[in-house]
Amino acid sequence: MAAPAKATTPRLHVTDSGKIQDQYYHAQASSRAMGLLMRRSMDHRRSKQSKHKRADDRFTDAEIAFAGNLTKQGSFWRTWRKRYFILRRDRPMLCYYTSSKELTKLGEMTLDATTVVETVEASSSSCFFSIKTKQRKLIVNASEGGNEYMHAWIDALHAAVASCRTSVPFAFKNAVPISDHENGYVRGRKSSGATELGKLSVDAMDDAPPPIVPAIHEVAPGSPVSATADTITSPDYRASVPCFAPDFFLKTKSTVRDDSLGMRRAHSLNDLFLKTRVARTSDSGSHDNGKPVPTIVAGSWTDRNHSPSLLSRTAKTERPAYHGFGLNSKSLSLVNVRPPDALHFAVSFGSIEKVPHSVPLLVVLSVLNWDHEHAQKKQAVTEVARTEVECTNHLRLCGDRFVRDFQALLSVPHFLVEPSVVLQLDVYSATNAVTESLKHHKLLGYFTIAAVDLIADSDDGTPLVMDLRHDGRSTTDILGSRNFLVLEQVATSPVYELAHGYTFATHQYLVDTSATVEADKAGTRGASNTLVTEEMSASYCSLTVVLAFVQMLQARNTRRTAETRATLRDMEERDLKKASMTSPLAAGAVSFADDDDALQYDSYVSIRSHLTYLDGLKTTYDAMERRYRALALMVDDGAEHGITSCLKRSTMKKDPTVEFMPTNLVCHLLRAQTPSHESHAWATITHGCAAAHLLGFKDGGLRRLLQNGAADPAKLEYRRDIVTCQLLAIVTATFVSYLQLAADDAHDGAAARLRMLVAVGFLVDIESLLSTAGNEKGMLEDMAEGVKWINDTPVCFEVAPAAGGAARCVSIETGIATVLRVALPTSTFAKLPLVFQRQPRVRLRAVLFTQGINEMQSVANTVGDTSVQEEINVESLAILATYVEQYLAVGARDEAALLPLTEIRANLATVVAAVESQKKSLKNINVLVDSSYLCRLVGAGRTTCCKSGKDRTAMSVTLEFTRLLVDSVGVKQGMCLCQAMRERGVRRTNVLVNTGKTMYAFNTLQLKCLPACYKPPPATANANVAS
Repeated sequence: MAAPAKATTPRLHVTDSGKIQDQYYHAQASSRAMGLLMRRSMDHRRSKQSKHKRADDRFTDAEIAFAGNLTKQGSFWRTWRKRYFILRRDRPMLCYYTSSKELTKLGEMTLDATTVVETVEASSSSCFFSIKTKQRKLIVNASEGGNEYMHAWIDALHAAVASCRTSVPFAFKNAVPISDHENGYVRGRKSSGATELGKLSVDAMDDAPPPIVPAIHEVAPGSPVSATADTITSPDYRASVPCFAPDFFLKTKSTVRDDSLGMRRAHSLNDLFLKTRVARTSDSGSHDNGKPVPTIVAGSWTDRNHSPSLLSRTAKTERPAYHGFGLNSKSLSLVNVRPPDALHFAVSFGSIEKVPHSVPLLVVLSVLNWDHEHAQKKQAVTEVARTEVECTNHLRLCGDRFVRDFQALLSVPHFLVEPSVVLQLDVYSATNAVTESLKHHKLLGYFTIAAVDLIADSDDGTPLVMDLRHDGRSTTDILGSRNFLVLEQVATSPVYELAHGYTFATHQYLVDTSATVEADKAGTRGASNTLVTEEMSASYCSLTVVLAFVQMLQARNTRRTAETRATLRDMEERDLKKASMTSPLAAGAVSFADDDDALQYDSYVSIRSHLTYLDGLKTTYDAMERRYRALALMVDDGAEHGITSCLKRSTMKKDPTVEFMPTNLVCHLLRAQTPSHESHAWATITHGCAAAHLLGFKDGGLRRLLQNGAADPAKLEYRRDIVTCQLLAIVTATFVSYLQLAADDAHDGAAARLRMLVAVGFLVDIESLLSTAGNEKGMLEDMAEGVKWINDTPVCFEVAPAAGGAARCVSIETGIATVLRVALPTSTFAKLPLVFQRQPRVRLRAVLFTQGINEMQSVANTVGDTSVQEEINVESLAILATYVEQYLAVGARDEAALLPLTEIRANLATVVAAVESQKKSLKNINVLVDSSYLCRLVGAGRTTCCKSGKDRTAMSVTLEFTRLLVDSVGVKQGMCLCQAMRERGVRRTNVLVNTGKTMYAFNTLQLKCLPACYKPPPATANANVAS
C-alpha cells in the first residue's frame, strides 16, 4: 500500500513525439453534468459558483502528505467504490480521484480545526473510519491495507488537523480562491491571535508595521486626498511625477524590522510623499496638491529606445565596463551588450485577500528618470529588468504568509546605487500571452523606493516586505487591493571566465529543490534554494582556428603551386627539346606538332589553367589571412569593430569575407550551486550549421555531390575546406571548454574522465535540428560529410601551456594525421592529469544525430524524403556504440569505481532502440534526447545547432539544461524554469546580437508544428526577424 510521499523528484520525460511528461501530477476536473446527476456535492457547489471555471489542479510529490486507495461510501447513493485519496501537504484538503493513473477529481473535503477523525465500528471489518467537518461526513474503509494502513491514514489526518490549529496556517486558511469571491466579498478566516493588519493606522508607523497596502480608500473620508481622488476621472499614469529632492530623502523613516516574520518592512516613497503633500495642503487650505501620486508604467524592454535616458547619462560618467548597460545601445558590439556588475534580488508575490493562484504574474523593475529642474514636466522612465511570467500554482511559506516565487532574479547595476536614483517595482497580471508590451497587461500594484534604501535595507540578507500601492483606478483588483512583494538580496558568484571566450551575457535564477513544502519562518530563499547561473561567451576559436586553418591552406597551396610550376617547366623543356630537333626555326616557341601530342597539349592547357586557379586561391587566402589576423588582433587588444570581431552573426552566413568562420559560435554555460554549497557546471557549444552557405545548395550538399560524382573536384575541395574549417573551430571550442571545466571540477569523477580522454579519445556529440527539405537538407549533407572526414582522417588535439592568459589554436598541421595544437593557460594546464604531459595528443571522434522539428520537416515526413536523416543517425550510432564499448572496457579496467558504467550500458540500449525505431511519420525527439544524455555520461563534448544556432537551438539547449538540473540537483519546477530561461535568459541576448531584435524567429505555422517541448513562450516569438 501507499506510504507517505517520498522526497524524490520525477525526471522530465520526453515522449517520441516531443510531448513533455513533466514533474507534476495533473488532476483533471470530472464531468460537471455527470457529477450533478450522481449528486456529487463538489459539482453541485461548482454549478453555483461564479463564471470563473476552476483550473485543472497540478502538484508534485513534495505537496502530497499521504496518498493511497480507500473504499468510500457515496454521499447520495450510499454505494461503496474504491477511490484514490490524496492528503495535500500545502493546503488542508483531502481529495479523491478515480485512480492513481487517471487522477480525475471526483470530490474534496476541506479540513479545519474542528475536523474529527475517528474509527467506526462495523461487523464486517474493523478498518472503517470517518472524517467529519461542519459541512459533511465521509466514511471510508481501509481494509485493503489492513489495520496498520488505516492507522497510518488516521495519524496523517490528525497531523493535518493539528496544523490547522497552529499559528502557521495552511495556504488557504486565511484566504479563499478567486473563484469563490463574489462582488468583492471575502469569506476568509483569521487565525487565532493574528494581527489584523488592515486595521492598523497609517500614522502608527513608528510603533507598528503599516498595513500591507495603504490603499487610497483607507484614508479618512474628509481628507484632501479623498476629495481630490473623487474629482479625477481619467488619470494619466505618466502625466505628473513627483520630484524627490535630496531633502525629501532625509525625511524618510528607517525601515521597521518585523521579528515575527523574520523580514523587514520597506516604506514606499509614494506613501511618504503622499503624507508630505497632504500635510502641506492641510496647512495652506488648498486641495490642488492633494492628488495621489500616480504610478508610472515602464516601457517594454523590447522597445529599444535610443533617446537619452538616465541610464545612458549615468553610464557615460562611469568607466567603460558600465557604458553598455541595457538593450538601449545602438551598437551590437559584445562589449556594449555585456551587463555591468550588479546586485541581484529574488522576488516573491503574495496577497492577503485572495489566493494568488492561476493568475500569470510578472514584476518589472524600472528607473524613474527624475529631473529636478523640470519636475513639472512629464518625466521619463526606463525599464531595467523584469522577471519571467510566473504561471505556476506553487506556493511557499514565507513567515506566516504564502507567496509565489519568481525564478528569474532582478538585477540592479552598481552604478544606479546613488542618492538621486529612484526605483519602481510594478506587478502586472499577464492578461495577453502573445505580447510583452506592458500596455496590454493589467497593473496590480506598484512600489517606489530609493536605490540606496533598497540596497542598505537588504544588504544583510533580510527579506524586505513591500506593500504594493493600489489606487483603484490604474490598477486592477483581480487579486484584491492588499498585495505585497518580498525582495531578498541574493549573493551571486562572479562570472566564470572561459579561457577561449568573451562572456557577453549572464542571467541568474533561484529555484526550489527542497523535497517538501515546509520552510522556516524566516522565509529566506537564498539559504534554501539552488542558485542557477546562465552565461554565454563568444568563442575566440572562431578566429584562432580559422586563422590557423587558412595558414595551413596557404602552405598547402604554396606546395601545390611549386609542384605545378615544376610540372609545367618539365613539359615546356621536353617540348622545346623535341621542337629543336625537328625544326631549328621552331625552337623559340612551344608547339605540339604531331597528332599524338594532342593529349599532351590538352594536359598542358589543363595544368596551366590549374596554375591560374592556384594563383587566384593565393590571392583569396592572403585577403582572408589579413582580415582574420586583424580581427584576432582586435580581440587581443580588447577592442572590437562595429559588429563583433569573434562572432559571425547569423545574418552574415553568405558574407564572402568570413565564409570560413562558423556561424554564431558561442559557449552556453550553466552553473548550479546548491544550499549545501555543492557546485555543478555544464557547457554546450551552440552554433549555426557548418556548411558552405555562400556556394548554395542547388545541387545539394557535399554528401549528394560526392555520390553524383559530376561536380568539379576543385570546387568540391573548396567546399570541403569551408565545412572542415567551421567544424574544426566548433570541436576545438568544445574541447577547450571541456578541459577547463573538468580541470576546475573538484569531483573525483571529473579527473577520471580526463584520464579517459587520453586512452579512448575525445568524443564530440553534434545535435542537429535541421530538416530534410529544401536548403536545410543540403546544409545537413555538408555537415554530415564533414563529420565523416573527422572520423576517417585521424584528427588529434595536442595540448601545451600558453604564455598568455587565453586559450587559442596555435597551428594546424597535416600529414598522416591532422594535428591541432592548442595552447591552454598555465593555470589550467597545471590542473590536468600528468598523463597529458606524457602523451599530449588526444584523438578526436565525432557523431552527428539529427532530427528536424520545424514545419518543413512536417512536410518532409508527409510527402518528402527523410532517408538522409535516418542514414546519418544509423552511421553515428555505429560510431557511438564502438566508442562506448571501448570506454566501458577501459573504464572497467582503470576507473571502475568512479564511472557510472552500469548506467552507460543501460542508456546505450535505450539509444539503440530509439534509432532503430525511427519512423518517417514522426519527429523522433528521443533520438536527440537519449543520445545527448548518453554522450554526457561518457564524458563527451556537446554541441547543438540549427541553421543559425539561435532559435531552434535555444529551445533545445534550454530543454537539455533543465533535464540536467532536474536529474542532478532535483529542481522541482523543471518546465517552468525551462520557459523562464527561454523568456529571460541569455538566449534572448544571443538573438539580439545576431539580428538586432530580441524575438525568436518563429511564425504562427512554425509554432504549431514545433513539438511541445521545443515551443517558446508565445510572447517571445515573432515572424519579422531575420534568421
